Amino acid sequence: MHKLFFIFSFFLIVISCSLLTSNAQAQIVDYKKEGIVRILPKEIDSVLDNPGIGFMTFQRFNGDSLNRGLTWTEGKPIEYQGEVRNLKNKDYPNTTIAYFRLYWRFLEPKQGKFNWALIDAALKTAHQRGQTLLLRIAPYGEGEDKGNDVPDWYRTMVGKKNEWFVDSAG
Repeated sequence: MHKLFFIFSFFLIVISCSLLTSNAQAQIVDYKKEGIVRILPKEIDSVLDNPGIGFMTFQRFNGDSLNRGLTWTEGKPIEYQGEVRNLKNKDYPNTTIAYFRLYWRFLEPKQGKFNWALIDAALKTAHQRGQTLLLRIAPYGEGEDKGNDVPDWYRTMVGKKNEWFVDSAG
């Protein structure tokens, strides 16, 4: 019985291999004749700067230096560091995305009057640094700093109230 099983298994393996070989041969394509372009990427041993995904700079563009000390510019207009010759990020990988948060007050300082120059400059700089721009407009930020609040015109409309909640009972 074991011999029969062994012979049958061996027979199945031989047939499977021959079928796989014949299928592989049948799929060979003459790329030039068919007008098909075959691209073989060059193998690398470094980090791949994958467009639109992966690492991103935060409140900075490629090549910018980080803030000194404990300060941060989140939500505030972008502090441009001038023309940069080296787009490498010290101690961090290159990135194809620049992520910024901007508070609403800086985008719409007067009701209905938008400061599009902020976004135009950010888009231009991101392009120059080989990045796309991911921009979040936040309504306001934390803390007592007036620069973190909603626009002045909106604060005048709603008053000093800072706590907003929905009454689930009503």
